[in-house]
Amino acid sequence: TRVTSGDYSMTDHNGTNHAIRKVCTEEAIYAGLWGGLIYGSASAAAVTAGHYFSPLVRMLSVSAKTALVVTPLFGSFFLNSELTMNACAQRRKQFDVSHIITPK
Repeated sequence: TRVTSGDYSMTDHNGTNHAIRKVCTEEAIYAGLWGGLIYGSASAAAVTAGHYFSPLVRMLSVSAKTALVVTPLFGSFFLNSELTMNACAQRRKQFDVSHIITPK
């Protein structure tokens, strides 16, 4: 999603620009889902392979195997989302248009 010049007026009393916030949130969700997909797939494949080839993994309960799959998935989602939100906050200066003088 692009922020157009018309979107800059959408600020509330705290100075929060909702258009920029929406862009940052969408980027963070996309990055989190992508990271979760990658690490979730890898951990699911590793646990499945471990189940078939390792007696140690085969002895684990279903709950333990599920935890081995979802922990990297959720961890990756939250880490990627947080890092993307942080990067967006660092880039906030590129969205800052307070220095532009609007004609009256």
